[in-house]
Amino acid sequence: MTDNNTTLAQAAQAFQQGRLAESLALLNAAHAAAPRDPMVLLSISVVLRGTGDSQGELNAIERSLVADAYFLPGILARGNFHERHGRMTQAAKDYGNAFILG
Repeated sequence: MTDNNTTLAQAAQAFQQGRLAESLALLNAAHAAAPRDPMVLLSISVVLRGTGDSQGELNAIERSLVADAYFLPGILARGNFHERHGRMTQAAKDYGNAFILG
């Protein structure tokens, strides 16, 4: 049985090599092993972005923030998501919150 760090490393390698489905499967396994780990959820959002699943990306970002409302990488990712989708007011709110936390 592999530990979660090994699974995460394998997921990162698969992502870097363009094997997005494999990366997502590994990250989902890591999430099942550590369901409240916001970094795993944020990693899932990155892979979903790579697949073009914008709604899935945002859902994963939001779930990372449910796991930890002060998770700075998640707040920044949400701001970036909103910015990329033309939601500048929401992006500014997220970036402002990140500035306050940082």
